[in-house]
Amino acid sequence: MSLESFETQVEMVRAEATTAIKNYTALRDQIDQDPKLTDEGKREAHGALFEDYKPRLKELRTQEETHLDQAIERRLSLIESPNGLSTGEVISFRDAQDRAERIENADEAVRLLERALRQHDKILAHAILRVGLDKNYRNVVDAFTAKRPEMKETISELRQLEKLRENSFARTMHYGLSR
Repeated sequence: MSLESFETQVEMVRAEATTAIKNYTALRDQIDQDPKLTDEGKREAHGALFEDYKPRLKELRTQEETHLDQAIERRLSLIESPNGLSTGEVISFRDAQDRAERIENADEAVRLLERALRQHDKILAHAILRVGLDKNYRNVVDAFTAKRPEMKETISELRQLEKLRENSFARTMHYGLSR
């Protein structure tokens, strides 16, 4: 799924949330304007209305988070595992992941990555890239994409998606209700 497709899905979910919040606000205003209700009656009606809308907005937020997690997972699978691994290569990939996870700094990661790329060891190169991404070793990502420019867009999209995941405040603003 392209980043644009993901953004379209999120926009649709957020639009539905915006409509629900507008409906909630309109109903809340109707309660406030109802001369037949006492202050206590208005508080009770507000509470009931809030409890009616809260689960739907929570569900919509969960949908957005699910779309986000799926988009991240798709990109990670492209980064982490070269396609068509045989049984022996799967074991090699796990070993490469273990080795890459023991890397202690960016210089060591770049050195090992460059060696892996020179030797056409895609499995180790992908494992080191993942460590570089996790530890934010910019020079590792740059070294990898210099040799594998076709991965640049995937890596860029992954970073954008991870920033979106970290920005939970924006999601709270889109799906939050006021009592």
